[in-house]
Amino acid sequence: MTGAGCTAQAASLSGTAGTIVPVTITTAAQGSAALRERGGRVDATPAFAAARPSKAQPHRTKELLAGLLPIPGLALVGFGFGWKKSRRKKLMAMLMIWIASAGVLQFTACGGSGSGSVVSVPSCEAAPSVPAGLVAASTTNSGTQLSWTAASVGANCAVTGYTVYKNGSPVATVIGSSDAVTGLTAATAYSFTVAAVDSFGSSAQSSPVSVTTASSAAGTPPGTYPVTVIATSGSITQTASFNVTVQ
Repeated sequence: MTGAGCTAQAASLSGTAGTIVPVTITTAAQGSAALRERGGRVDATPAFAAARPSKAQPHRTKELLAGLLPIPGLALVGFGFGWKKSRRKKLMAMLMIWIASAGVLQFTACGGSGSGSVVSVPSCEAAPSVPAGLVAASTTNSGTQLSWTAASVGANCAVTGYTVYKNGSPVATVIGSSDAVTGLTAATAYSFTVAAVDSFGSSAQSSPVSVTTASSAAGTPPGTYPVTVIATSGSITQTASFNVTVQ
């Protein structure tokens, strides 16, 4: 026996003639169909046709696509504005998972290996030479002008300055090869030296130059002065001339 969407296994019946015996036949619906009555007839409809589509699938698809975009975090937040409160909570959980995953990937990437070459810059490996030719000029009662010959340096080196020493103690650092010393005491002897400096270190001090400042500004400056003396007694006048040297 067959029917719309139904089947019954074939079977043989036997009995005594003239005897009425009830017979029950059970049918089975197909796995992909369901029976329903429509307008007085039985219809076979696929079971999945009656099922309502899931509403969760579109959201999950959007979430997956948002996670694959170039900036997944911002994309997920954008989708989250259109979700209900319950789904926004899930959004926060997804963001935390994405941030943790990005951190793990970044950590792994930082630990990777690569190839390349490192270019080393040669460094200065020697101190400059000792400055030579230190001299003093234009000495006054409070200062003097020092000058010297520039020091020489080795490969990859350059003079960064000169240190001026007064009586063995550093008093100034200059860039060029001269220095105007001020603040000295009048009529006082000084000893000056100079040393050159580069990125490696400092040279030894040069040979000293001795300087004696002039007398106090209130006295007569050093030099030779002509003096004329005129004496008069009555009608007699006498004159004497000579030079006076002041040191």
